[in-house]
Amino acid sequence: MVGRDAAYAPLTREPKLADRVTQQLQALITGRKFQPGDRLPSERELGERFGVSRTVIREAFRALSTKGLVEVRDGAGAFVRSPSVNLLSELLGICVSHMETGDVTWSHVLEMRRILEIEMAGLAAQRRGEADLTKLDRLLALMARPGSTRDEWAKIDYDFHDAVAVASRNPLFPIVLRSISEVLMHARLLGVRLPDYQTKALHHHRNIFTALHAGSSAKARKAMENHLHEAEE
Repeated sequence: MVGRDAAYAPLTREPKLADRVTQQLQALITGRKFQPGDRLPSERELGERFGVSRTVIREAFRALSTKGLVEVRDGAGAFVRSPSVNLLSELLGICVSHMETGDVTWSHVLEMRRILEIEMAGLAAQRRGEADLTKLDRLLALMARPGSTRDEWAKIDYDFHDAVAVASRNPLFPIVLRSISEVLMHARLLGVRLPDYQTKALHHHRNIFTALHAGSSAKARKAMENHLHEAEE
């Protein structure tokens, strides 16, 4: 019986035609054969090139649209979209919306921030330019200015961290940080309601700026770590 069972091998399912067309079109787009704004060939033309029906091409267009790679315009065709973090932000937002079920908790968000922002601050200390320091200094002045509403203060706080991400000169840091902007803003709006939050946060932001100004990666990482620890508390 064992020998007979060994003769049976699991069958692999061939990818659907639409999936194969989607993969090939995606490779052409990511390989820059088509640039953002370019109109893709028509359903009829692509169907002839791939040897499939227009229905298959239409299904591939839908899949690419879901991935944020193309935009299908009624009567005009399918166009390559510019890179955007909106889709990533939406997916993360949906994920975070399940916090109540325990799938994602605030501790997960804070854990990701520690991994991302501490290293981000260290790199920013090495790579920041004068324009970065000028912007961060201006944001600190806005934080220290009395009379800001909670919403305004939370936005300035977010902009400070975004400016540190830009100063890191790693283009992926701003993309990832902005993709969870709604989550981070929600956390900040909760925080500004707490007593002395703004005073404590301003102190931490000044320490981060001082370390960046001095060009000390070690101090910048430590200052960001202390700030995030305060946020967790």
